[in-house]
Amino acid sequence: MLSHRKETRKQQTKQFRTLDLIVLVVLCGSVSTLTGALLAHSLEDNRPHRAKSGAEALAYQLNHKGESLHSSLTETSASSGGRAPASASISTRLTEGDIGKDPWGRRFHYALKSAPGASKRLVIVWSDGPDGVSQTDPNELSSAQPSAFRGDDTGVVQEFATHF
Repeated sequence: MLSHRKETRKQQTKQFRTLDLIVLVVLCGSVSTLTGALLAHSLEDNRPHRAKSGAEALAYQLNHKGESLHSSLTETSASSGGRAPASASISTRLTEGDIGKDPWGRRFHYALKSAPGASKRLVIVWSDGPDGVSQTDPNELSSAQPSAFRGDDTGVVQEFATHF
């Protein structure tokens, strides 16, 4: 009888160790799955969002500096890593061109148009997106349809009151 108890205890101990191992493997698998999902989410490509945010910032800079920005941008963009200077002061008519750099390392495009009201104008800034091919015609964009960018192009259409 004593040996039977001893043998039963050994079987229980072995079963307990096997059960522990199974639980440990399931827990490790669950933790690694959760960690992988969180890591994949954090590594997600956020360049389209950064391009739109950059376009918004450049649109506000273009509006703020208005007609005195173009020449200074073309002179200093190479030395400033493609970023638009906030303190340009050379007087040149500004209507369209390239400015700054998007998250893919290419230039943003911009265009200024008169809005339907005489005292307003549209500032349009967009990136060609990951493929680098411009698919957007700025003449087709308006403040009523700011999301009309074509293909993988991304950008903003801002309407501002003219102050000069």
